[in-house]
Amino acid sequence: MAEIGSTDDAKNAVVLQPRPLPTSACCWHRRDVNCVKISSSGRFVASAADDYRVLISDLVTGRLLYELAHDEACINSLMWLHQQVPHLRLVTGSGNGSVTIWTLHPNGGCTQTILIRLKEEIDHLEYDVATDKLLLAFGSFLMVTPSQTPLDTIKAEHNPLDCSEQIGGAAFLASGTKCLVTLPDRHAIVVLRINGTTLSVEKTISLSYTPHYASVSSDSMSIGVGGTDGMIRVYDWRKGEDAQEQVVVSYGRDFITPRSVTFSFIHGSHYLIAGGETEVATVFDLTDGRAIATLYHQKGCYIHAVTAWSDLNTVRIVTGSSYGRHYVVLWECPIAQFLSPKIQLTGQIAPTGLDRFTATITALKK
Repeated sequence: MAEIGSTDDAKNAVVLQPRPLPTSACCWHRRDVNCVKISSSGRFVASAADDYRVLISDLVTGRLLYELAHDEACINSLMWLHQQVPHLRLVTGSGNGSVTIWTLHPNGGCTQTILIRLKEEIDHLEYDVATDKLLLAFGSFLMVTPSQTPLDTIKAEHNPLDCSEQIGGAAFLASGTKCLVTLPDRHAIVVLRINGTTLSVEKTISLSYTPHYASVSSDSMSIGVGGTDGMIRVYDWRKGEDAQEQVVVSYGRDFITPRSVTFSFIHGSHYLIAGGETEVATVFDLTDGRAIATLYHQKGCYIHAVTAWSDLNTVRIVTGSSYGRHYVVLWECPIAQFLSPKIQLTGQIAPTGLDRFTATITALKK
């Protein structure tokens, strides 16, 4: 492999222009960024932070479209919901146990609806578009509920399932007919069947490591699980029966807490973008586990939020940082360049008049 900066690299270099979102610095988050999500169209990104705000930015223009204020608590997680034209909708889970639906109107206004108020902090929130259901994990409890009907109290048929220990990660499976949770103390992945709003254990997969964060690819073919040993294990779920270990990605440092690692699949099950308690996010090729790109934020920050989107033409990755640096950054390139085995991707950004922010991306493939 040639060294970055060699003559061969220069011939294959493609300059990118990653940029902060929104482009206006006065609108940036003022505290740690907890989560970022790109809409299904690939046009918008929502970011939530400990400053009690959700920012909706246009990925094409970089313009801030909506600023949603949550007055009661920090927002830990968010998901885009099925769009009801002409409105955009998203759901958030907060530290005070509230789950809120936000309907964004074309005129710039929004309607806020409290769906559920729970007694514990919302740790994980997932949405399945096929069933229009939400998966909520809070403490040791797991719950499935429709995204449409506000619940003043948890009815009997919505009683959450007690997993008897803190849940590390949660995700939908099999087009919303199943879900999974990771249980760190038990060293296990538990697969559950969903019948309406009732959860029943289908199988328990024992592991040789301690699992935390979990994610499922958009094509539902792969499951990713981050362990405290510094490894991200990707499991083949195509058969839908027994998860077969597909590839093990070494992230190079231990994952002490669930927030120590976050990752998202790119281009179906082909690539993985991972962030954590370091100033870089890394893109891995899941055919062999190689690191093929490194996305640098400013020194001294952690990347605790990543998301990705792709179509036939473009790959878009958005990262969010914390620990003294509160940036949301878009990294974008044509899909042909991203998939090329010989292209070196390079880029650097310094917003006008703001020397305190720099971000670069470099990638080198054989």
